[in-house]
Amino acid sequence: MSAILGIYERRGAANIEKQLSSSLKVISDYGPDGNDLWISENVGLAHQNLRFAPEDALEELPYFDTESGLVVTADIRLDNRIELFSKLGVTLQKRNQIPNSCLLALAWQKWGKDCPQHLIGDYSFAIWDIRGQTLFCANDHLATRPLYYSITRERFVFASTIECVLSLPGVSDELDEDYVIAALADRDSYKKDRTYFKGIRRLNPGHTLTVSPTTERLDRYWIPEDSKDVRYASDEEYAEAARDIYTRAVNDRLRTTLPVGVHLSGGLDSSSVAVLAARERRRKGLAPPVAYSWSPPPDLTADISDEHQRIGAICRQEGLTAQYCPTNAEDIISVFRKDPTRRPIHVTELAEITVRKKAHADGVRLILSGWGGDDTLSFEGSGYYSYLLLRGRLIRLFRERRRHGSPLKFMLREALLLMFRDRYDGQGKVRARSLRPSGPETFLLPELLAKRTMRKIPCRQSSPRSTMLWRWRSHWITNRIESWAAHGAEKNILYAYPLLDRRLMEFCAGLPAEQFFREGSPRLIMRNAMKGILPDEVRLQKSKGEPVRVKQGLGEAYRAFEKIGRQLANQTEMPSRARYFDMDGLLEQLKPERLAERPNRAGIIGALQFLDF
Repeated sequence: MSAILGIYERRGAANIEKQLSSSLKVISDYGPDGNDLWISENVGLAHQNLRFAPEDALEELPYFDTESGLVVTADIRLDNRIELFSKLGVTLQKRNQIPNSCLLALAWQKWGKDCPQHLIGDYSFAIWDIRGQTLFCANDHLATRPLYYSITRERFVFASTIECVLSLPGVSDELDEDYVIAALADRDSYKKDRTYFKGIRRLNPGHTLTVSPTTERLDRYWIPEDSKDVRYASDEEYAEAARDIYTRAVNDRLRTTLPVGVHLSGGLDSSSVAVLAARERRRKGLAPPVAYSWSPPPDLTADISDEHQRIGAICRQEGLTAQYCPTNAEDIISVFRKDPTRRPIHVTELAEITVRKKAHADGVRLILSGWGGDDTLSFEGSGYYSYLLLRGRLIRLFRERRRHGSPLKFMLREALLLMFRDRYDGQGKVRARSLRPSGPETFLLPELLAKRTMRKIPCRQSSPRSTMLWRWRSHWITNRIESWAAHGAEKNILYAYPLLDRRLMEFCAGLPAEQFFREGSPRLIMRNAMKGILPDEVRLQKSKGEPVRVKQGLGEAYRAFEKIGRQLANQTEMPSRARYFDMDGLLEQLKPERLAERPNRAGIIGALQFLDF
């Protein structure tokens, strides 16, 4: 991804050029294709360039339109350029000469702060309106291209990375203790727009921010709850509509001649992305994508596992070569040594780091991921039974459950769980103690845990739609996107997520519950849409399990835990951030005999990631 940054001195002139030039060095790894600045008396915008799509060759960012008095800087891939050309009155003769920045300027002139409602793609951008003396910032519906900012009465600064914001003038690096406690207590805590630093905010997904000399206004423009109902006469028609939108989402992300990679686990989501991407690249006469798997290579001396068989089936069908990139203890330790306060780190980084290193060595610049499919087109239908129960459809519920044991017992349990504000909390209370991992869920000191103010958004899971929408707004999806964006930039690798396409998500939000789950079959619409595209052994698989990958990954993780435990135990002084933790308890859990007892890994990972050792 490219990177953007800017300074707005709200009280008058300052030496902006020197400040921006210095901060550009912080994000130099975000783009190998040069950088530039636009400077006025009290505003400066900058851009670090990574060219990807054909129209990027036309860009000269920041873009200054002298006629309208607008200045644009953007990290953007627009997927609906053709529709925008028509809406904005761009003639056929000019369309091949119009970069995305010019389209943004035209969109702002036509729609003002509502312009993001008309944009489809991945983006963050800023527009300085000289005549109106306002700075407008926006991101896409999931903040696929993150944007962070700091604002005071005197100054507004923004950038694509937290590190860059910290390098800009007037920004404090004081930690936000409330945020730290929430992050260490429960990774699912809803942190809204906050970061680890008191003075830095993230622009939440689907939001805009307008700043003038004396005011600032935050608006939410993407409201998936308002998505229109989607209704067709048959499963076949639903599947066809889903397939059309999904295929377009994949193809829109492949408008490049650069080397491309795909994730491939053998599951529905990654396999469908890999197949559709391979076919689009073949249609264009381009090299097929390289398929990367977190799994270890198949053991040729033993029976081939189900996950390897599914990966092999996809590769044989599409002529792909699987690159197996199992994680290792050294890579895991290198992730733990990174500071999550400066570049966000999702737990999946422990595995993805190895894939990214291999992809970088292969010259890959774009990786398509199936991430998000479980929450959109291949959503498993969580909340369906509650949906039936609450609507009094007891006969249907009885028929759905009788194949899985006593329907009456199940309905009583379902009614009990609906009494809790949050289903996950309810399940934790009724789950057998023997099924819970050993060890504490967090090593945060009890006196700090008692100060926790931020909580997760509760979800009763009263219907598939309510569950899906809850996941979309609870940072369930965006935390991984934010992490991979930050660390992919280190290797000039861009991630794209076709199953999180805005058009596809709005389509899914409008689907009836039975398209996700019916007669004991989850992910119904995805399986139907992929008929004739995926091999049936992949399309109709019953389990998402990857036991070979998980076993290998856990083994390497425990090796990393043990090695870090020995290092910490042998240090004469504890890390400065040890003040947040019960270090005796943590060190005890990192002993080999404790690691053999299936400890609560979330607590260990959260502590090790935050510690500065």
